[in-house]
Amino acid sequence: MISVIIPTYKEGKTIQSTLDALDVQQQTQAFEIILVDATDDEETKRAAQNFHQVRYVVSDQFGRGNQQNHGASIATGEILLFLHADTMLPDGWQDLIGEYQENLYGAFLKKFDFSEATIGQKILLKCVLAFSNLKVRAGYEFLGDNAIFISKKLFVEVGGFSEGQLMEDVAISRTLRKQKGLERRVIKSPVITSPRRFLQHGVVATAWLMARIRRSYGRGITGDNLRRKYKG
Repeated sequence: MISVIIPTYKEGKTIQSTLDALDVQQQTQAFEIILVDATDDEETKRAAQNFHQVRYVVSDQFGRGNQQNHGASIATGEILLFLHADTMLPDGWQDLIGEYQENLYGAFLKKFDFSEATIGQKILLKCVLAFSNLKVRAGYEFLGDNAIFISKKLFVEVGGFSEGQLMEDVAISRTLRKQKGLERRVIKSPVITSPRRFLQHGVVATAWLMARIRRSYGRGITGDNLRRKYKG
């Protein structure tokens, strides 16, 4: 059994299509869906309640790391898959993940949904995408929109996601990279994720901001200082 854990924050308009896709996939594959909302948002809650196989819960603390840990704590699956609200898994994704192992973790390569991008934006986004996928293939950290998956046993052993700060995805990836004897899987069939932040704030500006955030995190900047850089 795999538990798909989706952290949300005011995603009422976005989550519907993600859940629609998962609902179709549940017709041929058995997996659990846990939607962990940050604020008990009514629109998000209504969208989740349209699907009887979705468990809707509200996190006891705010923040994506906290939400994902909360979802993991109530999950019944042997493998946990953390999915962003604007990301679609490929068909047959369970088979692509492969056989269960206690030391298993991994993620998918990704593609962007270009439906709302201009020609110029598509060109820039393809460059961002190529660089991101190259780093994943080369063994660098997974990001949250790569749909990270990990055995629940291993997730508990490494202490889950860091809570109360940004870069929880990079943090757990770096922790896992330091462990010996783990099975790291990169799924070549990509997830489809939204480039909405790039489109809203500009592709180049957003890519530059993300690079700055990762460099700052690598230098040990965390908490409110890192959050101010992210917002600024």
